[in-house]
Amino acid sequence: MTYLEGTNLISVAGFTIGTGSSNFLGVHNVNVLSSFATDGTNYVRWVAASGGGTVTFTFAQPIIAFSVTLTDALDGGSNPVMNLTTNGGSSFPGVITGLRPNGQIVFLGLVATNPFTTLTLTNLNSVNDGIGLDEVRWVQFVPPTSPVPEPSSMLLLGTGAIGLFLRRRRQAL
Repeated sequence: MTYLEGTNLISVAGFTIGTGSSNFLGVHNVNVLSSFATDGTNYVRWVAASGGGTVTFTFAQPIIAFSVTLTDALDGGSNPVMNLTTNGGSSFPGVITGLRPNGQIVFLGLVATNPFTTLTLTNLNSVNDGIGLDEVRWVQFVPPTSPVPEPSSMLLLGTGAIGLFLRRRRQAL
């Protein structure tokens, strides 16, 4: 995919990215704005509306860790703050704060205690902000499994139970 602009939902293998109605997303290749593509190929451009523009990542399966590279975030305005929340109960107000130089790259990573399926970034800046989202990575949550008894353990337990039954029966006679 080389260029897509003005949408509110992008689907990628394993997750979707969506915005509110006052925001929009675009998928670009390096020929559009090469400074946004940190891995050298495609990136997602999020035009975050001022004072509460959001972008939400929704994952097909619960995840436990997430990372993204942001470029050109919070490079103007009077309230340069970005919040992060998940539906797993994690909330990080002011995860990114302060004015940043134009084009600066920021790595954002999260390892959560509780698994989650949605992660929302909220731009509280006083101006609309074009932000590049690239190199999205995540780790799927794998629930712990209970150990399965080995067949030899079950055979030993069964033999012991039969022995106890026969002994009790013999004592009863």
